[in-house]
Amino acid sequence: MLLDLTAEVAHLPNLRARTKGLRDARRKRPRYFPSVEGTFEKQLAATRTPEAASRWLFMMNMTEESFREMVSKHVASAPLPTR
Repeated sequence: MLLDLTAEVAHLPNLRARTKGLRDARRKRPRYFPSVEGTFEKQLAATRTPEAASRWLFMMNMTEESFREMVSKHVASAPLPTR
């Protein structure tokens, strides 16, 4: 999931293509990454989860823009989010 999400926000099509064949057949229902505590955090995760994380059945209390900002510090091809 993190590989797919990083490839998406950093605009790395070669890396994204490599994630297409990867799937975790064990995962049947959504899980929180990282774990959340309380109803409010769960509601935030439900509204903020990036699409790539959803494809892997993960819910995150982090928007795609926030993740992109974090990745941009380490990957030169990741554009900073516009504010």
